[in-house]
Amino acid sequence: MKKLTILCLHMGYGGAENAIASLANNLCNKYDIEIVSVYKLYDKEAYTLDKKINVTYLMETDIALRTDTYKKLLRSHKIFKLFKVLLRDYKINIFRLAKDTIDSYINVKNKKRLMINYIKNMNTDIVLSTRLEYNYYLSEYQPKAYKVAWEHNHGDIKYIREVIKSCNGVDRLVVVSKGLYDIYTSETNDLKISYIPNVLDELPDKKSKLDNKSLVSVGRLVTVKGYNDMIDVMKIINEKDPSITLEIIGDGDLKYDLKNKVKDLKLDKNIKLVGLKDKKYINDKLAKSSLFISTSHSESFGLAVIEAMSAGVPVIAFDSAEGLTELIDNKNGILIQNRNIEEMANEIIELLDDKVRIKEMGKNAYNTSLNYTKDKVYDKWLKVMEDK
Repeated sequence: MKKLTILCLHMGYGGAENAIASLANNLCNKYDIEIVSVYKLYDKEAYTLDKKINVTYLMETDIALRTDTYKKLLRSHKIFKLFKVLLRDYKINIFRLAKDTIDSYINVKNKKRLMINYIKNMNTDIVLSTRLEYNYYLSEYQPKAYKVAWEHNHGDIKYIREVIKSCNGVDRLVVVSKGLYDIYTSETNDLKISYIPNVLDELPDKKSKLDNKSLVSVGRLVTVKGYNDMIDVMKIINEKDPSITLEIIGDGDLKYDLKNKVKDLKLDKNIKLVGLKDKKYINDKLAKSSLFISTSHSESFGLAVIEAMSAGVPVIAFDSAEGLTELIDNKNGILIQNRNIEEMANEIIELLDDKVRIKEMGKNAYNTSLNYTKDKVYDKWLKVMEDK
């Protein structure tokens, strides 16, 4: 049995991490799989892994992850916000802050060294990189294995060209949307590129009856997901129909800011931020919701959107999220142009009141999700792994 090694930053919550777990689970009967993760964020992985899969952690701390957040704020000159985040994380404990600053500096340096050392000494047949910097490391330090880069981010043209550059010594690049495939193939003729969408692990036991005014959203609480706009949408909705509620499932850097915004706008009764939840909770919530809402600025592929559709839940999103435009049409959901929050609010209200239309959209959403089941996707991965 050939060995497949997957390189990642962490195995916490997130769309890419979900996709990694899914891929490993579905290939572990054909390959001896090891996941190599830089950080260990939790006692166990956020997404269930088959017992046959080995997970190797290079570091046992998340201090460097928090430091990355501080660095981003500093680079963007958000000094006041940086101060607030530091105060939140450390209160007035200057000694702990100083210790963590030293530790994090060492860890940031170590994470590169540890990954490079692992790549140099790995004994594997196939290696799958999930980050741009790992593409570079593989190209330079791993001459023997068959190397595949897996790109989940959409990015601008500068980022896309950087990815292509990083794959100079990589055998194949896999992208998760048709739009990305078209862009990458137009930018290079020297790299083998495959389009393989993320996969829906399983169809849920229950589908939504679409008979209430409950909205749901699932995602990381970070700027690119546009949750500030989502709260603004709910503000408009609440003024017209206060019976409509929203539950946001996820965690991230903006958690405290978003909670404060909800409180300031007096939307506590209408918007609940419930933090990270497992798949069972999410599936149960989807089965009790009538619409899935996405306000992302950018998406390569919306796995959470497909999971919502598999519960028969229509999706409303902004068309700025390029990957979602491949998934959503006016039959299974609604795409709002120009990030128009008032138009999104009005469409939500109208659709929740139109029981015939929303149920038809729900049926179409479910049918869309069937295009992303395991039997439709994993043969493509097997062909990539065998370089066919």
